[in-house]
Amino acid sequence: DMGPIVLAVFNAGNYIATPGEHLVVRDFHRSFAVNYFGIVNGLVPAVDYMRTRGRGHVVLVGSVTAYSGWPTTAAYGGTKAAINILAESLKYDFDKMNIRIQVMNPGFVDTPLTEKNMLPMPGLMPVHRASRRMARGIRRGGFEVTFPYHISWPLKLLGLLPRPVGRLVIGLTTSWRGRPLYFDRKTLG
Repeated sequence: DMGPIVLAVFNAGNYIATPGEHLVVRDFHRSFAVNYFGIVNGLVPAVDYMRTRGRGHVVLVGSVTAYSGWPTTAAYGGTKAAINILAESLKYDFDKMNIRIQVMNPGFVDTPLTEKNMLPMPGLMPVHRASRRMARGIRRGGFEVTFPYHISWPLKLLGLLPRPVGRLVIGLTTSWRGRPLYFDRKTLG
């Protein structure tokens, strides 16, 4: 009734720390229910409407955590990697349907979600700056928009290295090896 859906931005995020020594199946289910299926549940009807209309623009918000594994992000990072693969896979058919798809992979944005994070967050951005970057990326186009560059591009390059080298760099960057093995569940959030 309100008119066509020209642009649909899907952003869903919940961070539940998942350290290897204290895995909980429910945490993975909750993460995927919000972060992945929260997007899919809105994406499917929006795309159906756009397909019928013959055009549209879809933006899926992922994260730089999709580029490689980080301590305590087994669930969160897995959902964001899934969003990237979802966007890459859908692009083939969306191009034929005249539906533009983009994936946004921001770094750390200062929200209540990042307050739960126990890792260093280089390049932490205020919400208003991240929002401006996203809006600029939507206007400029391109399949992937990632920022801030001084964080996202090194992480992309890290993903090209052999996995043992990447894990070593991440371990040193996060000082993870020096942390105690056991975490109190209250500490994890």
